[in-house]
Amino acid sequence: MKDKINVGIAGIANHGVTIRNAALKCNKINVVSAYDINREELEKFASQSGCKAVNDYDEIVNDPNIDAVILVTPNHLHFEQVKKAVDKKKHIFLEKPVTNFVKEAVELVNYAKKGGSILQIGHHMRYRIHYRETKKAIEEGRIGKPVSFYCNFSHDGGFNPNIPKWKMDKNTCPLLPMMQVGIHFIDSIQYFIDEIEAVSCIAVSHSMPNNILDSTVSSIKLKNNVIGVLNSHYIIPAIFEYKIFGTKGTIWVKNSDIEIETINGNERIVERKTIDEVKNSPYEFEIADFAEKVLKNEQPEVDGPKGVSALAAIEAMNISVEEKRTVRIDEIYKPEMIIK
Repeated sequence: MKDKINVGIAGIANHGVTIRNAALKCNKINVVSAYDINREELEKFASQSGCKAVNDYDEIVNDPNIDAVILVTPNHLHFEQVKKAVDKKKHIFLEKPVTNFVKEAVELVNYAKKGGSILQIGHHMRYRIHYRETKKAIEEGRIGKPVSFYCNFSHDGGFNPNIPKWKMDKNTCPLLPMMQVGIHFIDSIQYFIDEIEAVSCIAVSHSMPNNILDSTVSSIKLKNNVIGVLNSHYIIPAIFEYKIFGTKGTIWVKNSDIEIETINGNERIVERKTIDEVKNSPYEFEIADFAEKVLKNEQPEVDGPKGVSALAAIEAMNISVEEKRTVRIDEIYKPEMIIK
């Protein structure tokens, strides 16, 4: 068995910087080539990393020496890019979301399965140490039976003068805050507790131009009757916070801090911890996981169906905003739509 995979990266600027650095640090990855429309950044990266700066994405997928591609590209490009990779027998790490729409995402996941390509979706949050500890605490019953949750995943990217044009178009990025930020918690809550059954969402255009819906709030019901609220905004200072309330305690995660409070009769036990995410980078964890699964020819933790499940919640929220009603996930997506 090989001890490294040869990788080509498409998208090395903006968020691509984080992913490319994780790939370079992975001892199971050899970065062979890279592509980005930002030629200056591409040439700089190629010089620093020793990889080849190619002229287009096709050069990456057509290279017989490349085992896998890492895609950190605009949402609306994913469909064709993944298909090209599958056609050339490449494995794919795809930054979330799978696509913008569930119908396309289902087709893409099935296409990868039929083509024998491993497809991992870049939902990195569940790889954070304190998110792993959240799941463990819930499974151990430290907060009793989960009852409800609150989350605010937001940042002020809407004020960035260099925000990509594709994010400012509802056709290429529907329901911007939820699609780009809130979706991380959608994956996380399904990882922590259970799948989402229904959502009801409100969205308004507050500060961004072109009537972009930059502020969103959604109520969520899980299949096991746990209920909660997700806030996601593109115009407030960055915050990544959630609370999970149980019958015997609460888990509170804010940025890199975690607090677990357990109530036992009259006794209140509180455990607090700060995670060093420089030493424990979730991006490095997820990229290393991808490389290992490709080498072992195994399915990744965050596979295509999990990516579609998260996307389905966002599409349901978008429908909820447009039709002003609660939307069930099974109106849009059922697991049996994915081939085994």
